[in-house]
Amino acid sequence: MSSFPNRVPASVFGALDALRNKDKLDVDDLKLMVLLKAGSGPFYDELAELAPSRVAKALLLRNGVEERIQAHRLKRAIEIITGEPYTIPVLTENPFAKLEVPACSETILEVVEMLEREGNAHLERWADKEPNSQVAMILAQSACEDHLHGERVRQVIAILHRQLGTE
Repeated sequence: MSSFPNRVPASVFGALDALRNKDKLDVDDLKLMVLLKAGSGPFYDELAELAPSRVAKALLLRNGVEERIQAHRLKRAIEIITGEPYTIPVLTENPFAKLEVPACSETILEVVEMLEREGNAHLERWADKEPNSQVAMILAQSACEDHLHGERVRQVIAILHRQLGTE
């Protein structure tokens, strides 16, 4: 089985748009989500390096770790559905693992927070529509984590405000 979906959009936002209106996910959709989640780990790592404090850095690094864990859970979902082994593409082959982070700014953090909250809502919807209970649980757990990711990013924004004196 190929590690990549049949169609890989040119950008993260293209990939998110491809998934956004799905009622139910198929294996190709899950493969696309694996790419997004696996690519989000390095993104959060880079964002953490630019963070305004140690606490902010720790919050962002935790999100990155959990994004990688979600990719591995989605790998398991693909294997449950197909009954075949699945390999997550290495980061050097993942088109979504090459995002450059220009700054840890409020604007960037607000977009990330919005994307995490959207991810939470979509994952909840997909979990509710998933007929396989094991896969549904994987999606539901990822939904909960995306909610927490959004909360952590909101905390980083608050830290940034305090440091800039703009509360």
